[in-house]
Amino acid sequence: MSFRRAISLACGIAGGSAVLVCAAVAADKHGYFGERCRLRETLAAVHAAQPPAWPTANGWDNNWDKRDPSSMVNGKRKESAGDTGSPDVENNKPKATRHIFLIRHSQYNLKGDGDKERILTPLGREQAEYTGQRLAMLGLKYDVLIHSSMTRAAETANIISKYLPGTDSL
Repeated sequence: MSFRRAISLACGIAGGSAVLVCAAVAADKHGYFGERCRLRETLAAVHAAQPPAWPTANGWDNNWDKRDPSSMVNGKRKESAGDTGSPDVENNKPKATRHIFLIRHSQYNLKGDGDKERILTPLGREQAEYTGQRLAMLGLKYDVLIHSSMTRAAETANIISKYLPGTDSL
C-alpha cells in the first residue's frame, strides 16, 4: 500500500468517526436515545480520558519570588505551621525592594522596510525624553537598563539613559 493511499485511508476513518460522533451528539440533544441509553453515559470513558483545560495541580503560588518570611525561616525550628508572629518570621522580612519597569519603545516609522529604517519619529523622541525625565523624577536608584536589539528600542533606551546617569545599558 502506498503512503498516499494509507494517508487517505487514515483521513477517511478519522473524518467518518467525527461525523458519527457529531451525529450521536445531535441525536442525544434531541432525545432520540431515550432515558435508558444516554450518550453521556456511553461516552463517559471518553470524557474521563480528556485532560483538564487548565492545570489543577498547585494553583496560584503567592510566594512566587520566595520572599515570604515564613518560607525563609528554618523549618526545623518552627513551633507550629501557623505561627506567623514568631520572632524568626519578623526578623526574616525582606528588606530590599525591587522596582522593575517595562517600557515600550516610543513611536516609530511604520513605513520602514527593515529594522534599520524603523527609527523613532520626532514625536517618538519627545516621548522618550519625557519618559527619561519622569523616571529621573521618581528618585530611585537604577542599576541596569536592558533593551532589545531593535533599532527603535535601542534609540529609546539611549534617550532615556541620558536622564539616568550611572546606569549600565545592556
